[in-house]
Formats: sequence, C-alpha cells, structure tokens
Amino acid sequence: MNQPFNYYFIKAMHRKLRLPRSIVYSLSRNFNSANHLHRTNKISRSSYAIPAAPIPQSSGFKIFSENETSIFNGLINECIAIFKENREKYDDQYFIKNPKKRFLLTIASDEELLKKTEINKFLKSEFVNENVSYYLNQSYVLSTVRLWWTPVNDTSISSQKFHLDEEDLTQLKVFINISEVTQNHGPFTFISSDTTTKIISGFKNGKRRFSDEDVYKHASREELIELTGKAGSGAFVDTSKCLHFGSRNNTKERLVLMAQFLKLNAPLLTKSLRL
Repeated sequence: MNQPFNYYFIKAMHRKLRLPRSIVYSLSRNFNSANHLHRTNKISRSSYAIPAAPIPQSSGFKIFSENETSIFNGLINECIAIFKENREKYDDQYFIKNPKKRFLLTIASDEELLKKTEINKFLKSEFVNENVSYYLNQSYVLSTVRLWWTPVNDTSISSQKFHLDEEDLTQLKVFINISEVTQNHGPFTFISSDTTTKIISGFKNGKRRFSDEDVYKHASREELIELTGKAGSGAFVDTSKCLHFGSRNNTKERLVLMAQFLKLNAPLLTKSLRL
C-alpha cells in the first residue's frame, strides 16, 4: 500500500530525528492535501448535543456497561451471524499460510459492515456520536470499522505490546464486546491518558513499542484497565493518548466490534466512510 507523504515525514522527524510528536504532527497537518477529499463524509460537531457524562479529556476514556447499549441488542446478534458466516475461512491451512498475526483477525470491515442494518444504526446513533463529537470538538470522520476475532493464542508480539496509535495526536475508538469477555479472553487493556503521559515522558521521542518492563518502571499494574464485561459492554478510548494492547495470551476466543473516528485534519487520515 502506498503511504502518504505525511507518513514518511513523521517517520523521519519523529522516529529517526526524535523530535517531539506535538511539533511533528502540527507541521505535518500542513502537508495533508488529501483532507479535502474527505469533507463529503465529515460529521459536524454541531450536529450533536453534549452527552450527559462526557469523556474526560484528562483520562481519554469512558467505559460503558451492557445496560447502556441495550437498545442495540440486535447489534450483538448481527455481529455473531457475520462471524459464523465467515469463520470457515480461517481453517488450519489459513494459519499455516498466514502465521504472523493470528492473534487478531478481521472477520469483516468497512463498507461490508456498514451495509448491515444494526451496525449502521449503532454507528449513527446519538450514543456514539455525541461522545465522539464532544471529545474531538471539531468535524471528524469515521475512518474504519472492523469486526475482530481473537482465537486462542499464547503470544505477546506486535500490537500485543504497549503502544500508541499514530494517525493523530488525538482520536477516538469505540470498542464493544460482542460476547462476554473475561481475563481469559485476552481483553483490550489500556492505561489512562494522564498516566500514559508520565510513562512516555521517561523515554526518548520516537519510541513505538513499550515493553511491560518499560511501563512498570513508571506505573503500577493496578493502573491497567481491562475491558472485560458482558456482551454489549465496551469503552470509548483515545488510543493516541492511552497506551494499550490487546488479545494477549488468551485461553478463550474473543469477538469485538471496533470503530475509529479521526479529526478531519488528522495528519494520517487516508480513508473516510460515509455514514
């Protein structure tokens, strides 16, 4: 896949020369000439009211229970049906041919999911967009939506290590557990934004992955937040500001729906979806 100019600019300035993220990303916004292509898909901040309990800017996340999403019960059944329709693609031969990232598989994504009635209704709902709109505080787009399946695995590699997402200095993802998730299911795990800032300040600019040892030098294990809960529970998380990892060493499989929202001027915005 061809990467945008901003990708190479950020890679050179932040990862190689180790300039601060804030400076590099501010500069790179000027180079993203493709942003105007996404305006037809933009969602206006003024379209939505202030949520009753906004996502705190200081922590960068808000957890919700299955009771808060009970009006979307059809969403759970729809996602399970999609999984059953596609499960047979992932037989033993698939894993032999694709051994690298067998801990996180995209069952379906983007336009395919947006054609589904209940998923579309959920992503268009005030529940989702009031929270996103107030937190991002400007026009934004739905960048991607994915149904993720995590088979049983015993690895701790790649995105199973602590990291920050790189599309912008801030963004918002919504994760919803499609089946019950316990510690045995390898839950999405993250650290609040304020604690993350303390952790990464102890390392040189440009570091992409953080080992457990890196993190626990500056934070305690008690500060980890695990996205466990019944089907329908979930969270809004700023994955650009909250160190996180997922699907690590699980003894039971997990199914999660994820949607990513980015500001219209995000430096690494390459795709937008029409809701």
